Amino acid sequence: MRSVAMGLVELKGKIEVAESMIKDPFDDRGCVYWSVTIEEYVKRGKRHKWITRHEANDSVPFLFSDDTGSVLVDSRKADMKNVKRDSQYESAPFFSEELPAKIKQYCVQHGVKYTGWLGGKRKMRCRTTYLETDDQLYIIGSARPITEKESVYSKGAKATIDYKKGGHFLISEKSEKELIDAYGGQSWLVPLGIILSALGLGIILNAFGTF
Repeated sequence: MRSVAMGLVELKGKIEVAESMIKDPFDDRGCVYWSVTIEEYVKRGKRHKWITRHEANDSVPFLFSDDTGSVLVDSRKADMKNVKRDSQYESAPFFSEELPAKIKQYCVQHGVKYTGWLGGKRKMRCRTTYLETDDQLYIIGSARPITEKESVYSKGAKATIDYKKGGHFLISEKSEKELIDAYGGQSWLVPLGIILSALGLGIILNAFGTF
């Protein structure tokens, strides 16, 4: 992860814990990032549609490594829409299971109604996504020197990948080809991915004077 200037980089690697982990609120899985979405199927005029009732996410910095080294990643403000959903829980007024107790408790804590008239079930869809250690990712983001504060838990990483105003910051579990296909074959939306990610994290580390 060997010689590219600071700025936009594209990398492939896996997640390692930096300082700490968090737990997602639905499945109680240890992770470095989670997001949840709760939707309700409602009638609007003559049509029915899914309405988002609640969204939330949380993250901690994590190490991103390959065979040549590692960088620190601060995933806040990253485009995560290409991270695959891990779990989905549903309920409906008739012939469906109850939502798990943990999700009901989460709904109560965050003011999300999951029951209808007389305590009956609503048609709900609750989704959770999380990033765990050893997950293989593809990242586009801006590289910068690591700060003194970050160095305390960076475990030797010499660069940080994070959001830069006006720049690209994408975290995906899809390959370059899958991403290009997802964007309708517009490969310019995944610029130089195959070339730069193949060079590895050593490129960045060398740029910051590690080698």
